[in-house]
Amino acid sequence: MDLGTRDNCSKVRDLNPNQLNINAMKFELYSTVALAEDLPEKKLKKGDLVTIVEHLPASKAHAEGYVVEVSDVLGNTICVATLFEGQLQKLVPNAIPSMRIPVAA
Repeated sequence: MDLGTRDNCSKVRDLNPNQLNINAMKFELYSTVALAEDLPEKKLKKGDLVTIVEHLPASKAHAEGYVVEVSDVLGNTICVATLFEGQLQKLVPNAIPSMRIPVAA
């Protein structure tokens, strides 16, 4: 939707909240999820835990995605990455987290 004109702004105000898919996000903000695949360029592996920090809704230019923060076991940020929804997975019961030391490049 082009929001550059006054006419389009009035259309935004006239939207019925029931028409909006507010719950479209697969992952909640600030929740912990796991990587669904290796990300060698970031030295991350499938199963590494990340925190969702921003939702990026789908558009004509790109699929739905998320900005995630990767932290070490002490809570220090290692990196921030933008990933597609399919690169993440919800945590599952009975999964055992582990600790690994990333290999230096």
